[in-house]
Amino acid sequence: MIPVQFDYAAPESLEAAVKLLQENQTAQVLAGGYSVIQELKQGGSRPSLVVDLRHVSGLKGITKAADGSIRIGAMTTYDQAATAPDVQPYAAWCAAVGSIGDQQVRNWNAVGDTTAYRDLACDLAAAALATDAKFELSGPGGTRVVNASEFLVAPLGTALAPGEIVAAIILPATANSRSAYQRFIHPASRYTICGIAAAVSVGPDGNVSSCRLALASARSTVVRLTAAEAALTGKAPTPENIAAAAKAAADTVVSEAATGSDNLSRLMAQYAGSEYRAHLRSVLAERALTQAVAGL
Repeated sequence: MIPVQFDYAAPESLEAAVKLLQENQTAQVLAGGYSVIQELKQGGSRPSLVVDLRHVSGLKGITKAADGSIRIGAMTTYDQAATAPDVQPYAAWCAAVGSIGDQQVRNWNAVGDTTAYRDLACDLAAAALATDAKFELSGPGGTRVVNASEFLVAPLGTALAPGEIVAAIILPATANSRSAYQRFIHPASRYTICGIAAAVSVGPDGNVSSCRLALASARSTVVRLTAAEAALTGKAPTPENIAAAAKAAADTVVSEAATGSDNLSRLMAQYAGSEYRAHLRSVLAERALTQAVAGL
């Protein structure tokens, strides 16, 4: 049972959905809805209106653009987003999205549920940040595209302006870049205690020209591991250099993730102590980097 009273609308166009959100500042988007419905059942969200995107045309499906980028509509199911042939070169994305919930959840829930619920510390968000994905936003002023680093701006907050909806997530052309995602889950809840997404590119000289690492489930938003990235960039992707970067991942984030400055930090501290979480960051970063480099 849902103990919260609200109006419900299921518009058939993106323009109609945007208009409803613009007219109702406390409205809640339902994009797939597993996370949002759970929040409504627990009374954690009390919207005046729920805007269901299930009937909005143009929000489902995966398309490949002329520049090689992949557009994933917000109402595309997790299963489709993880298994479609066009997304297979994006190993971090496939592994992260393919690990969400169970098969039943992935079959009917949609990628837009993450942003509707603002679960910005999750596996999907880490993969998006590491692969430098972009978010296509539709609102009263039209359509705009923002980088993941600009969109995932704060705990439980995004770059969405009033009335805007996430219409799609765009994965950039892979070119000479490869990625991977590794995580450690809680054995009972199956939630991610620590997840690391890595994306690596190698230049003509054989050295790492670009390295991006994103950490999931440490704080209320995903975190870039910039010290670890710098430790590997410009160097040969040898096991020794990868191990040094993994150590930097653990050492750099300890002071950030152990502060308990937000609810997720405090929750993760109950599951595992700071030293163990630092160990997980090191191990998972090394595994993710090794897997990504192996795909080059």
